Amino acid sequence: MQIEFAKIEDKVLKGNFAISEERVIQNEYESFTINNVDVSFRAYRIDVNDVSIKEKINGEITLTCTSCLEKYREKINLTSETIFTKNKSFLGGEVTLTESELDVQYLEGETIDLKEEAIKTIDLYIPISHTCKEDCKGLCPICGANRNINPCNCKIEKVDPRLQKLKEFLNKE
Repeated sequence: MQIEFAKIEDKVLKGNFAISEERVIQNEYESFTINNVDVSFRAYRIDVNDVSIKEKINGEITLTCTSCLEKYREKINLTSETIFTKNKSFLGGEVTLTESELDVQYLEGETIDLKEEAIKTIDLYIPISHTCKEDCKGLCPICGANRNINPCNCKIEKVDPRLQKLKEFLNKE
């Protein structure tokens, strides 16, 4: 869903839309799926060059556990506020932003893609390491079995890497 910057007035513009069954690729190894998410938004003009967009995002996404690599669903309830500006001073050089300016984006075109902003908010919500459950046992580093489903009998020895050479030396004798 897109709205035109010029059509946002001083009074609040409200609306909502849904995102369903959309796969989002984060990088070459990671992705998530937006199953069914409802987004409600409020947009209003702050001044001639600035517009505020507030979004509330509720629904469910599917993630891949970083420990056992199984897919799992997670409910989300997020809010975000972004100020879009046409002020060119946000473009040039190195500047120090105040805390109130951290959620400011320079708008190059004439439209704001609300769906893209909602997807960015969801993407930022997902931690780097996320597990399907608090006590996920992950994959066995030796045989690759999912230890949540099939506990294996592999002997996993944790050796301090600083003592690895000593262990190899002692095993030779």
